[in-house]
Amino acid sequence: MTAEKEKKIAEKMRERYPVDERVSQTNMKALAGCGVAAIVYDIAMLVYKCLRENGNPIPEMILLAVMAFIITLSKKKAKIVEKPEAMGRLLDTGTNAGTRIKRYGMYLLETAMFMGFIALADLVSVKAGLSDADSRVFDRPVALVIFFVICMLFTVISGERKAKKYNAYQKQLDEDENDLDD
Repeated sequence: MTAEKEKKIAEKMRERYPVDERVSQTNMKALAGCGVAAIVYDIAMLVYKCLRENGNPIPEMILLAVMAFIITLSKKKAKIVEKPEAMGRLLDTGTNAGTRIKRYGMYLLETAMFMGFIALADLVSVKAGLSDADSRVFDRPVALVIFFVICMLFTVISGERKAKKYNAYQKQLDEDENDLDD
């Protein structure tokens, strides 16, 4: 669909269903709430099928992946650039060594917390009798190290990529602002 056609459709919808900003914002909040409820439900079903029924979790995992893809695509289309985040905190995106070390420390802490959660889930599944003790992931040190390295690499790469994009976006905003001053 072309951009011109999209604009015409959007204009027809605005004419047919006029809304003010308050109604639009309320609708967006309602849709966001529905999205959160859908994600929570999907995760609950994923856990239930894996732990209780030994069922096939693939449909729920696909749905979560599709939701993540749609959210990412929407942000990209709207050209939203976010600061990197770790442990619920926004990270400093400076390029000097001190800020990078702090970011890497937060990445390490986030990875350690994730590994702790996985270890707890592993322990609960064995104690609840859902899996046998021989299949525990964290009883094998090599598997633990490999899993930690993979998680840490993923966290660092995604975080540093966000930091780089955020810095480039801020630089572009500064350049645009300086161009207006001329």
